[in-house]
Amino acid sequence: MMKRLFKTTAGDPDINYDWPLEIPVHKGFAVGMRPWLRRLRPVFEPAFRTRMFLVAGGSGLGKTTLLISLAKEALRWGFPALVIYVDLNGTSGDGQIEGIQLAILRKLGVSEAVIDAAGSDGLARLYQVETTARHFLLLLDNVKSRDQARELCPGPGNTVVLTSRTAAPALAALCEDTINLTGLGYEDAKNLLVGLAGAERIDADLDAVKTLVAQCEGLPLALLLVGTLLVSDEAMTVRQVVDGLEARESRKANGRSKQIESVLDLCYARLEAVEPNAARLFRCLGASVGRAHLPPLPRAALAALARLFPGTSDAAVDILLHWQLAKADRRGRIYLHGTVRQYAARKLGRSEDALKRLIRWYTGSAYAGGNALADGWAGDLIPDTTGIVPHEFSSERPDLVLAWFEQERSTMVAVLRDFGHVTPNSWQLPVFCLPALFIRRPLDDCRELAQRAVRLAQNNDFGRGRCLHLYAWVENETTAGAPATRCLDELVDLHDRIADERGRAWTMYVCGQRFAVQREFAQADRCFREALRHFRATGFRFGIAIVQSTRAVVLDGLGRDDDARSAAQEGLTIACELGNIPLRAFARDQVGFLYQQHGEFGEAIRIYGQVLHDRHRSGERWGIADTLLRQGQAFAGMGDRERAREALTTSLAIFQELRDHRQVLVVQLALASLDIEYRAGN
Repeated sequence: MMKRLFKTTAGDPDINYDWPLEIPVHKGFAVGMRPWLRRLRPVFEPAFRTRMFLVAGGSGLGKTTLLISLAKEALRWGFPALVIYVDLNGTSGDGQIEGIQLAILRKLGVSEAVIDAAGSDGLARLYQVETTARHFLLLLDNVKSRDQARELCPGPGNTVVLTSRTAAPALAALCEDTINLTGLGYEDAKNLLVGLAGAERIDADLDAVKTLVAQCEGLPLALLLVGTLLVSDEAMTVRQVVDGLEARESRKANGRSKQIESVLDLCYARLEAVEPNAARLFRCLGASVGRAHLPPLPRAALAALARLFPGTSDAAVDILLHWQLAKADRRGRIYLHGTVRQYAARKLGRSEDALKRLIRWYTGSAYAGGNALADGWAGDLIPDTTGIVPHEFSSERPDLVLAWFEQERSTMVAVLRDFGHVTPNSWQLPVFCLPALFIRRPLDDCRELAQRAVRLAQNNDFGRGRCLHLYAWVENETTAGAPATRCLDELVDLHDRIADERGRAWTMYVCGQRFAVQREFAQADRCFREALRHFRATGFRFGIAIVQSTRAVVLDGLGRDDDARSAAQEGLTIACELGNIPLRAFARDQVGFLYQQHGEFGEAIRIYGQVLHDRHRSGERWGIADTLLRQGQAFAGMGDRERAREALTTSLAIFQELRDHRQVLVVQLALASLDIEYRAGN
């Protein structure tokens, strides 16, 4: 049955990553860019057709640096339109182009409703229509083919600058001008070295400098690394660098950049001799499988990646940044330049151990974060954290927990997609994300994580059950339709077969939610009572609180008012005793809803005010929007149309930002009902 259920997700889902669309940070010396910028000056002139310009050149010639300089030039010249940068080396997978089209549309302000209406089949057409006459500048870095360029080419009235390692005729034919980058001339190369190592050291042996520039063939990357190498050792002379490069040049393999390879050999040998921990981290940052490589990673993850102590790892990162061997993006996340990354990968050799440690760090950190939000919720499922130090979280700061999950979500998806297969327990990572997903509810990402988790756990019945639970919850939250029903039915049988009582209890909780949405209250209560029996038997107070708080509304629907209030009160009492802020907000919200259902709007509004305080403290954007929706409905019930509209309008804006289309529709209907009642009363 599950093969049929997942038949539509056989390929990789479209993934939208934030980081390739950020203009990179460049802190080096942008020497020799002025002539190329003059050639590209026409990009700032208005046009009513789509214009494309190609910047071609091999590794280390400064293609990305030129794009960054062009973006800065746009600001200097007062270019009025948007500048969008896309790194096509930033992701891999079949859904890359569609994901980037979506990201560009959203950056241009196209509404989610318009995007949803187009669907995947109409996305290419929508992209052409919505980008027409926007007059923006699109910078496409590391284009590999004519097809990539054509699919991302916007509609008429925009300008595209793309970079490629070769000026392939098919690619050049699309462009009105092709700039073939060349190495720096002697004076520019010397100025770059002076800017790094100082005039005194460079002027001390100009003959050696001329030889060095020739050895590097004027490649900015090679010269940058050489200059940084000189800075790292004040006793080193330019002549020693020249001699070191000569000794290495004859050993280079065909098909690689001899100049950069020789310089990297020299830098790496020095790094390994004086900073072995930094050398180890450098190698591990090159970890890859096939074409897939690491996305930019937070500093905290690098200690696990390289098997270093956290303090040692931070020092190693600083050294790599100082030596220009690693880069930091705008969020401070660490990555390697493409050419440098390929070199590091060759030095690392087998990548599996480093990648396993990285996945275990994310899994352990997600487990710690999930427990900070719902201590003990996963039962006996505990990750292996041997030899790594996961991120630590406090239950008193759920806002920091949710912020971490929000920040790391796209990276976790990337790591799972490209490297999840290297370790059999990678399915645990998305499962441990569930408490944060339950609160934050980024539903599109939830579905993607759930689908990927199910694939990764195919050969593990216990893991498959937990992953199917995650998928069933997502489907229930988004559609409450047949996929959720089939999945939950199979889950109950699977839990019985593998004796996963905690998993079964949570599945029964989701079944209860499904029946409650369908107003099948008797069925819902049976499911909730079964979950409750397990949680009471095991003394799991968090589970008791969340089931009783949810069950209260069902009991109210059955006309059992006293039982409903009793269940709601038990849930709230436990939540307050546990000091769990998100749970307390959830329990109070349910109590407020009971008052609202019985027409006690003033008391409901008072309680919703307390809920909003807790949810603001936790940073629960979805929860804030949901409570504002209920508060707006309560204000409307009191006849306070002005405050009802204010609450509903704020709720709508948040749901639109979170792209929760189902809740957007609910709020829009509430606002429409408010207007109808107002007109009827006048």
